[in-house]
Amino acid sequence: MMLSQGDREIEGLSQDISMTGLQIKCLNSLFSKSEQAQNKHVKVCLHIPQQGIDDKIESIIIASHIIRETKKTDGYYYGISFSQMNNNQQEKVKELFKYFSKASHYA
Repeated sequence: MMLSQGDREIEGLSQDISMTGLQIKCLNSLFSKSEQAQNKHVKVCLHIPQQGIDDKIESIIIASHIIRETKKTDGYYYGISFSQMNNNQQEKVKELFKYFSKASHYA
């Protein structure tokens, strides 16, 4: 998955995804040392895996904002909250849960 702000873009691994946000682990920071990451608006590009080996990977871009940035020895961890998603984006995120056999909502 990709995380971007303006012309800056970094690749990361998604963790703890839900219908309202996710945690992203990146090797590098998206921001300079003097910038505060919290509350910054970003775009998250999620790659939606497909069932068949020959199926093309779909991607969706979701407007989001950072709720926290944590620097650890193995990288930068970003807590991301999705902004309002349209119906198509919600269905694509649900496909992620279906692909990984996880529930998209919990009671």
